Amino acid sequence: MLPSKNHDVIIVLGLSYNKNNQPNVLLRFRLDKAIELFNKKYANKILLTGAAVKDEITEAEIMRNYCLKNGIPKAAILMEPHARYTEENASLSAKLMKIHQLQSAIVVTSKHHIERSAFYFAKYMENFEMIPARNNFLTYLISLPVAIHEKIKVRRLQ
Repeated sequence: MLPSKNHDVIIVLGLSYNKNNQPNVLLRFRLDKAIELFNKKYANKILLTGAAVKDEITEAEIMRNYCLKNGIPKAAILMEPHARYTEENASLSAKLMKIHQLQSAIVVTSKHHIERSAFYFAKYMENFEMIPARNNFLTYLISLPVAIHEKIKVRRLQ
């Protein structure tokens, strides 16, 4: 899926990483989608959001390292290393966008996370578009318990 128009920034929501400080498969799919959109010129900045959850290294740092290894220029990357959950991803990303005078965003996350993410991003910004990361049968199976959990959370929010 591609965005309907160009935006100022692509926001990638963090996710737990592997013990070797590498993105897990779901996070790689999010990052690969953001890199694809960046390379297709849908935005000229990538904002990586995610705090240290398992370790002292932040999800944002893990994502930055992956982006740099995959050709994203350091100058194009913005870091938000404090968000611990989805609402903080939205609120802290919106604050960082304001500081950098960015008006619109493409938000990349996993398909099962789109509904809840959109709920929170709508609280903090007006001009954004949700784009799901790639999914395959294996990631579908891996994320099925999480998807069920997400549906329960969204129902509670409504």
